[in-house]
Amino acid sequence: MNVNLAAPYAPKPSAPRSPDLSFYAPGCDDFLFSAGASPRIVCLPYLRALSLEWTLSHNMVKTPLFSGRKLPRFDNSFLIEAPGPHLAPGFYDLRVKVQLTDTQFMEGTTTFGWRVEEMPVLPRRPADVDAFWQAALKKIDAIPAEPECVHAFTLRGKEIDAYNLASACLPENYDPEGCRFEEVEVYRVRVASYAGKIVEAWYAKPAGAGPFPTILVLPGAGNNARPAPVEHARHGYAAMDVQVHGFPVDAKEYPQPVADGTDGPESLGHYSLYLNALQAARALRRLPGADPEKIAVLGGSQGGRLTFMVAALDPAVKAAIAAITHYAYLPWLHWTERMNANGLPGAEGFGYDALESCEPARADSYLDVLNFAPLVRAPMLLNAGLIDATSPATAIFAAYRLLAGEKEIVPLPNTSHDWSPAFDCYAWRWLREKLA
Repeated sequence: MNVNLAAPYAPKPSAPRSPDLSFYAPGCDDFLFSAGASPRIVCLPYLRALSLEWTLSHNMVKTPLFSGRKLPRFDNSFLIEAPGPHLAPGFYDLRVKVQLTDTQFMEGTTTFGWRVEEMPVLPRRPADVDAFWQAALKKIDAIPAEPECVHAFTLRGKEIDAYNLASACLPENYDPEGCRFEEVEVYRVRVASYAGKIVEAWYAKPAGAGPFPTILVLPGAGNNARPAPVEHARHGYAAMDVQVHGFPVDAKEYPQPVADGTDGPESLGHYSLYLNALQAARALRRLPGADPEKIAVLGGSQGGRLTFMVAALDPAVKAAIAAITHYAYLPWLHWTERMNANGLPGAEGFGYDALESCEPARADSYLDVLNFAPLVRAPMLLNAGLIDATSPATAIFAAYRLLAGEKEIVPLPNTSHDWSPAFDCYAWRWLREKLA
């Protein structure tokens, strides 16, 4: 669902997940522990193990709060019990080093939540952030969102599988029960946007006039080619996947993304990306076959960040899905950077004292996901890879907590910055229900 790479599919998961070490939590499949018994995690090495050393730290903080050593049980596993009474509510990284011989070791990590519903969420919200984005909206109000739309190609049956496998980083028909069309039409779209840019996109829809429920697919980070959202089309949607940097969707080479300036939030590289995404959402509902009354927006990583923003600022959005959302909860992220730079464990966790020590008017606060979350009114579905260091679980759960409307979050234990077929299958059912 969250197509973020124009690349061949490969089944290998993202690091730090390893086939040599697995973790599970007896009686707590989602790794989110509530008050009561202390968190218990089992580490099961694939190879014969002699002993295990473990450390426990705040999520994304390197210096540990606690450490210990364990001997293997008869099934070659290790049971680690975290000191629950001494942990503040939040997420924790459990790192292990398994001894195989005198000279051979292997390392792994997992992350769990402890009483996360009590975790303090402390945004740094500039007083003028709403006025700032209303002024930004006026800039694209002056640019007609009239798209050019030219048919590019049509795919049928197994051709859709072949395209996904070779060009959209998806396996063949991973959700056959959700697929509703065997023929999809793909168009190249161009629309004028901010600062004279022309934003390009692929638009895919089921064959026929429609109208079809409609999706805006927003990309992950990097200035790259985009895949056509043909999987979305065979699920029954008219979907547009947009190249938000203002370059062609299928160029052979791309320049590096624009670097951040130092003249306030409008000089940040992502400012123009945000406006291009908003302009794409406006153009989408003018495309043939799109149903302007049933608009959803979704994306992964940077696309999750853009999903929050578009859902917050575009009242036409009726549902939103943000996967492994990046760039959320910036005050907390800046705190973890400070702990790591100084070799500190941050024993008390991120709290009001830590918030007050943050810079009060950082320009990037205007782009922080946490500052868009309270404005979202459409139903929203999120996920979080619990061992994801690019989009940490703490940040995503903080953004989830600040959502004001209907919401749901799916934790993905032992999953990093990655695509989850199980989540996608669930999300297709969720989206069909929300868009009726």
